[in-house]
Amino acid sequence: MLVAVAVRFRKATIKPIKRYGAYRGAGTLRLERSGIGVTGKHVRSLAIRWAIGLGLFAVCLVLTGGKVAPGFIPLYFLLEYGLLEEGNRHIPWTNVTRFASQPSKHRVAIETNSSAKNESPLVFSCDQSQEVLQALRTFAPGREAA
Repeated sequence: MLVAVAVRFRKATIKPIKRYGAYRGAGTLRLERSGIGVTGKHVRSLAIRWAIGLGLFAVCLVLTGGKVAPGFIPLYFLLEYGLLEEGNRHIPWTNVTRFASQPSKHRVAIETNSSAKNESPLVFSCDQSQEVLQALRTFAPGREAA
C-alpha cells in the first residue's frame, strides 16, 4: 500500500496533540511500508528564530541611528512563515508515537519522537485525508489518539 498526497501544512493543533504543527505551506507526504516521506519546509528552532529576530532588530536600529525599529508583528510573520528551512526527511513507522484527525476540516496530525522540537508534529490538510488515515491505521496500528 502506497499513499502519496499533496498536502497543505498548517500551524494548528488537533486534540489531544497539543502542539502546533512545525511545517508550513505546501508539501507532499508519502506513506509507504518503510515509513513516511515528508517534503516541505518547517520553522527553525526557537533559539535560531530569537537570534535572527534580535539581530534584525539591532541591525535596523544601528543602520537608522535608532530612528527605525521593526515591530514585533512583522518580525513574527517573517520568522514564522518567511524564513523556513527545508525539512525533507523520512520517518520510520517506529518513530510515529500517535496521530489524530479532524475530519470536518480534512486535517490530520502526526506526532513523532523526533528530538528536534521544530520537526514535530506534522499537521496538514488534504482532500485525501481518509486515505492517509487508512494508511496510518494500517502501518501504525493502535497509535490513533482518541
